[in-house]
Parts: sequence; structure tokens; C-alpha cells
Amino acid sequence: MALMSFSWAAFAQPANDLCANAIAVTAPSTTPGTTVNATTDGAGTCNTSNTAPGVWYTLTPAITGTVQINLCGSPYDTKLSVYTGACAGPLTCVAGNDDFCGLQSQVTISVTAGTTYRILVHGFGSATGTFTLTVGTIVPAVANNDACTGAIALACGQPVTGTTVGATADAVPTCVTGLSTAPGVWYSFAGTGDLVTASLCGSAFDTKIGVFSGTCGALTCVTGNDDFCGLQSQVTFTSVPGTTYFVLVTGFSANAGAFTLSVNCVPPAPGSICTTALPLACGPNVTGSTAGGTVAAGLPFCGTTLTSARGIWYVLPGTGNDFTLSTCNPGTNFDTKLGVFSGSCGALTCVVGNDDDFACGFSIVRSTVSFSTTLGVNYYVFVTGFGTNTGNYELSVQCCAPPLAVCLPNQTIVLDNATPVTIDVDGGSTADCGVESIVQSAVNFDCFDTGANVVTLTVTDVNGLTSSCTTTVTIISTFVATEVGCIGDVNVTLGADCSARITPGMVLTGNNLACAGNVNVTVDGTTSDVISGCGPHTYSVEILEPVGTITEFRNSDWVLTQDLGNGGCAAEFAITTLTPAAIDLSIRYGEEVAAAFTAPYDGIVSFDYDFNGADQFFDFLIIDVNGTELVNQSMAGTGTVNQVLMAGQTALVRIEDDDFCGIPAGSTDVTLTAFSFSSMEQVVAYTCWGNILAEDKTAPDVVCPANTSSITRNYAAQIATGRLEATDPLLNLNNYSCFTDIA
Repeated sequence: MALMSFSWAAFAQPANDLCANAIAVTAPSTTPGTTVNATTDGAGTCNTSNTAPGVWYTLTPAITGTVQINLCGSPYDTKLSVYTGACAGPLTCVAGNDDFCGLQSQVTISVTAGTTYRILVHGFGSATGTFTLTVGTIVPAVANNDACTGAIALACGQPVTGTTVGATADAVPTCVTGLSTAPGVWYSFAGTGDLVTASLCGSAFDTKIGVFSGTCGALTCVTGNDDFCGLQSQVTFTSVPGTTYFVLVTGFSANAGAFTLSVNCVPPAPGSICTTALPLACGPNVTGSTAGGTVAAGLPFCGTTLTSARGIWYVLPGTGNDFTLSTCNPGTNFDTKLGVFSGSCGALTCVVGNDDDFACGFSIVRSTVSFSTTLGVNYYVFVTGFGTNTGNYELSVQCCAPPLAVCLPNQTIVLDNATPVTIDVDGGSTADCGVESIVQSAVNFDCFDTGANVVTLTVTDVNGLTSSCTTTVTIISTFVATEVGCIGDVNVTLGADCSARITPGMVLTGNNLACAGNVNVTVDGTTSDVISGCGPHTYSVEILEPVGTITEFRNSDWVLTQDLGNGGCAAEFAITTLTPAAIDLSIRYGEEVAAAFTAPYDGIVSFDYDFNGADQFFDFLIIDVNGTELVNQSMAGTGTVNQVLMAGQTALVRIEDDDFCGIPAGSTDVTLTAFSFSSMEQVVAYTCWGNILAEDKTAPDVVCPANTSSITRNYAAQIATGRLEATDPLLNLNNYSCFTDIA
């Protein structure tokens, strides 16, 4: 009885003897089994006859591709048949095999994701036995839309499912994110002018998405995204009617998997995209929310990146004024960014952008930009957020006339001493929004600035916008050295660079040497005043004098050109005298008198004027032969005027009173006296020369001998030779051309 019981258990009917009781297997897998005590199935012939008992298995693949199923290595003569369809029939043969690996069987079949395949293991003739069923790894099928040229057409509102498993990576350009490292598949759709959102949210792997226009052979990036909803991707953009768009679904790094792609199309809301930008102008603040905006993924960098958060667009017509836009207002409640562009919505050019306004009193994570506008040019303003921030904003627009730098006319300053003069060239600069600063490139001038000096004046308004102008300040030095003599031998200590500049005060005796305009020092037969290197040098000095100087004017130097008399005012008069010593032009109220002077050579004419406390409306002018005012001392009191005249140039000197008739009690004459004319041309009047002995008293750079920590002996170095005498030969002096005694 015990033996009979054992035999019954060993040869019991298999649980999967019937098709309806098939055991599910996966790919890949290895499953042992037996056909002993199974029944013969009436499944019909499937590439091989069905005569022996058999058992059933099912395979439902997750992906489409090809898979190998075999019984190789099993210990009896097997057969293998694969069907689709229901067990109740009819079953459809997919593949069958008798002998592949010896007397054992194998098939390779194409499978479709989600389809159930019924596998029958049976034998040759009536053979039964144990076996091992091996299901290999499914090799994914290459999708028809693996290449751009096979893109599958999409329609708005109709999601599609698919997989990138088995696809190949595509060599496409970067489109906001890199898209060429993982397998990808392609879709296409025709633009309608709507706002399009293509989303992979909810897909089963770490995705990326790219949208292109153009052709498969010449793709142009429209937008792209890596992570939008977790590790999945989404893009929003405005489609152009009639344009074909190609959508690439791919993965991060080498990721691949199943996905769901949805495409939704809605008409764009006002301000959500550039082409529906809201109007903006100077005036009251505007408010809104970026939550209803879109991500402008393709925007160029503009002071900051503007491609990660939703935003709202405005269009602001240029007026020629300076604009300041700011979210630094109480109605803003999130971390903002601002970008301003010119051009067109399809080809925007950055003007200015900002992330954080550190001067904002509400919060530094607000944004402010300032820029100059051109009349007739539209400026596109994008209000967005840092990262993916969205929220409410209050945008202010301040419009100001640009700052205007105004410079005084060119000036000529005559220096007759070494004291610097301060020159302010600001002629009334303005800034509509308020002046932040006015900066002048040079303010103080002395005789070392002789000649033309271009001075730049820059005015900056409170928004950081600037304007500049220039004025030329010409410095003429009449400061002359007197009683000059050369010092025969001069000792000079060189600087750290082994050179020294030789100034008049170092080699001359006399007066006014510090800033003399008539002294020219040169060294060693060159045109330079700088010596280089130790040892002996020579210098020479030239003392210059003007070609000529007029200190007493003659009657013939002046020509009286106008004397209007009393100008119709009773009991009033004008007095004009031309004396050998000077010209004295005296007038009273309602008068005008003028005289002309022609310069015999290039020089400077100097005038004293004294209005003697008379009416403030007296004016003193110097006018050249073309009618150009060289000097206009309006409402002047008392002072001196120095004016450069070129050889042959005639200056008309005029005193006029533009006041009413009538002489106040105790009034006096207004007088103008010309007292000198000095030539600017100089000739050598005196020369002298001498010798210079240059020494370097800087401590030498000493390198100690090997195996010593310090110098313990005294050494002497000769200036003439630069060699060490009677010293340790291992002691080196580096980078010096001459030396003094050292201790």
C-alpha cells in the first residue's frame, strides 16, 4: 500500500494540464515542469503535429519586441507550440517546433505588449517527461517613430502612450536642455496659433521633451524641458498656424521607459505670451499675477536667466525718455525677475534685466531696471519669477527725460605762479529724475598741465543713467624762472627702479624754479629729463623767453571803431582816450564804446576792468573779426581777463550798457585798461649745463651662502665696478647694477 501511494503521487496529473489552468511565466524566466500523466490536447497542428500529452503556460509581455522560448537540455524528445486567442477557441498558431537543439525544441517569436501568448509543451509521438522551459529577455522592437522622419501625427486633446525602450538616441541640438543621450521617439503636429502644452507628467521614467520647427534635416529649437512635474517634463509655447512641429520624447541621461504624452491647445490669454503682450505706459502702477502666464523657455539671457518660471508680458512704446520699471512695491509678494527686450516677439534682443534689487526697501528679492528708450521703438517687458516662483506683482513705470550733461565753452587759463587753479566746467547739467552725481575727470590744474586738457563731465541720475560732455581747458604758463644758474656737480639718489627725474629745482639756482614754464631740462644728450643707472651723467638747461612783450600800448596799436555818444540820453557822455601807456575806454549809462587791437604774433592780451561800483548791467566783451564772442563778462564788477590771440587776429574790445538812461547820484565812469600783451612763442635766451653723480642707496638683495643662516661678516661693494672685494665668493648680490657699503 505504501508503494502504491508513492507511485500515485509521483505520476499525478499536472496542475496546468488544461489550457484554462495555464501557469503564467515572465520574460526572462526558467521554469521546470513535467508532461507525465498529462492529457493530449486538441489544440491542433502548429508547425508541428500535436500527438503527445502536454501542459500549458502563458506569457503577457510588457513591451513589444522579440523573445526566444526553448526546452533545450530537457531529458526527453519535446515539442513546443505557441498560440494566441482564447482557450475555448479558436486558438491561433504563432509558432511551433519539434527539433532545434537535438531532440529538444525552440521558437523565436515577435510579441506585442499586453497580448497573452499560450505556450504548449508536449512531446514527439506519445513521449512524456520532465523539462525546463526557458523564456529569454524580450528584445524591444524598433518603433516606427524612432527617427524624426517617422514621426507619428498628434492631435490636440488626444493623449498617446508609448515607450522609448528599444529606440535609439538622436543627434539633435540642445533645446533648453540636452536631448541626445537617451533613446527617443518622435511625434508631429500642425500649429494652429493656439497656446500648446505638451506634457509627459505621470510617465513611468525620468523624461525629457524637446519641440522643434524646421525640417528633420534642419531642426530649429522652439522649447524644451527636463523636470517640470517631478522627474517628468512639460513645455508650453505658442504655435504658429501652418508650422509643423516635431516633438522628441526622450529621457534623462540614458533613461528609457513607457510614457503618456498629452497635447492640449487653448487660445493664449492676454499677456501670457509675447504676441499678446498687455499695453504699458508711464503713469499709475499696474498689478497682476504671473500664475496665469507661461514659461518663456526660449528667451535669451538678459542680465539674468528668465526661462524657468511663468510670466506676464507687456509692451511699452519708447518715448525717447529714460524708463525705470520696478516690482519694489507693496503689492508684490514673491521673488521676482524683470527682463526688457527690443526687436520682435520672434527675435527678441536683450535691453536690460534684473533679479534682485538690493536697494529695495520692501525686499531685496524684488526687481528694478532702468534704460534709455528710442522714440517709436516698442520694448517688451517680461515679469517673471526666480526658479519656479509665481505670485502677485505691482509694477511701477517711471519715465524721465534722460540726464543732460552741459559743459561750459572751452577755456584758456593763464598761470603766472605755481598755485593750482580749480576749474568747474559744469554749465548747468540736469537730470529729470534727480541728479545722483556730477563727476569731472580733472578739476585742479597747474603749470605741469600746460597745453590742451580734455575734461569730461559725467552726470548720473538716480536711476544710474548717464550723460557726458567735454570741454578743453588750455593751460598757458607765464610763470618764469629768474636769476637762473646751473649747479656744476649734483649728487642724485636713484629710486627703487634705478632711475630719477631731473627737475629744475635739482640742478638750478634762482627764483620760481618749482613750476617754471620757461625752463627745459634734458640729460645725457637726449630729449628726456630722466636718468637711468648709477654713475656719472650730464644735464643741460635751456632758459626760454617770449619772442616779444608789449607792456605799453601805443596809439597805433588801437583803432577806435565806435563811439555812440550819449545814445539819446541827455547830459550823458562817453570818453575815449588813446594814450601811449594804455587804452582807457570810459563810459556811463546808455553808452557803448569799442576799440580794436591786432596781435602782431601769437600771444596773450590781458585786460583789467573796473566798473567802479556802477550799474550792474554794464557788459564787457571781446569779439573777433567774425563776430564770435571770445569773452563775455556780463554784469562784471572788477577783474582781469586773459585772452589768447593768434598772430594777425583782431579783437574788438567793447564796453556797453544795456540799461536805461539816467545817471544815479555819485556815479562814476566805467573803465577798461589793456596793460600787457605777451607772446606765446619762446626762444632760447640762456643755456647752462653740469654733471650728475647717481647713486643707489637701496639695500642690496643678498643671498646667503649654502649651509649658512645669515651673513655674519661685513662686506664692501664698489660703486664703480659693482664687484665684491675680499669676500666669500659664494655671496651673490642679485638684480643690482651698483652698490654702496653695507653693514
